Amino acid sequence: MDALPLVGAALLGTVLASLLACIPGLHIYSVAGILIVLNLKLQGRVDGEVLALFLLGLVVGYAVVNAIPSIFLGAPDESTLFIVLPGQRYLLQERGFEAAVLTGVGGLGGLLVLVLLAPALPRVLPAIHTVVAPHLHWILAAIIAFMLMSEWPRGSDRGAT
Repeated sequence: MDALPLVGAALLGTVLASLLACIPGLHIYSVAGILIVLNLKLQGRVDGEVLALFLLGLVVGYAVVNAIPSIFLGAPDESTLFIVLPGQRYLLQERGFEAAVLTGVGGLGGLLVLVLLAPALPRVLPAIHTVVAPHLHWILAAIIAFMLMSEWPRGSDRGAT
């Protein structure tokens, strides 16, 4: 398949997600689910690669643009200081613009790392997969056990953990 329709689908998904991120209560996964069901209803008339890159563009665009409403519109009060996200903590310190800029810089930094690693990943990932695959169940079990133990209730009458 030609690369131009794939890049166009990813860019179109990013632009659409940028618009959808500004609508409160609408999550991008709801839109993605509707699009997948519509593609099934149309009996797969949209090519799978084009749909996949469109959905990838949706997720990337939403992740970047949704930082602005989550920082500025979801502003907590001072009573919830210990349960707020880092961007909202910056907002409470009157540094909301800095939080939005840092979020953007982090996204661009991640993109730069991905672009730099992309040429080497097709050679490195299969070697990592052959080493990790036989032990994946133990790795996942250890991660789940750690997550459960770190979320255990603290400061209650259940005893020390």
